[in-house]
Amino acid sequence: MDGGETFRALRGIRPDIRIILSSGYDQQDTVRHLAGPGPAGFIQKPYRSKELVATVRRVLEGSPERMAATVAIR
Repeated sequence: MDGGETFRALRGIRPDIRIILSSGYDQQDTVRHLAGPGPAGFIQKPYRSKELVATVRRVLEGSPERMAATVAIR
């Protein structure tokens, strides 16, 4: 299962789940392939543990940076 399939499966199980995506591609390239509400956060690879902790903390504290997803995953 790739990232897009995982994203869709998780949203199918629980539509309100807060998902943090991680990719070696930039945020816009990654998110524009998603349909519906975008992820709650994004962290670009490679990243340091400090960046990961900050992203997880921001999402858990309820201030997700929702990203508009405009194109369906293929």
